[in-house]
Amino acid sequence: MTINQVQIEGTLTAVDFDQTKNGKDLARITIEVDAPGWKGGGKESVYATAFSRSATRCKELGSGQLVSVTGRLSCRTFEGRDGKPRPITEVIVDDIKPVDAPF
Repeated sequence: MTINQVQIEGTLTAVDFDQTKNGKDLARITIEVDAPGWKGGGKESVYATAFSRSATRCKELGSGQLVSVTGRLSCRTFEGRDGKPRPITEVIVDDIKPVDAPF
């Protein structure tokens, strides 16, 4: 048995709202996290997609806010503007909340 579970805590830097073809809410978000392995420390951007209830929760959050995200990793390809396939690894969000929110 394998487990595909991710927990990330970082700064919400971008939120883009949309709907799926079936009319469900969708939020594409970017979370900036520390990258301690980089020379002198650094930051990395983690891409995530939230659907339905999780996407609705994103509407309550703002850019620059510290958030906690749980979900799973997903690897897929999409067609770039040049028509070539592009790989992407992203987190599919199960839950997102502000870090200072009570459990």
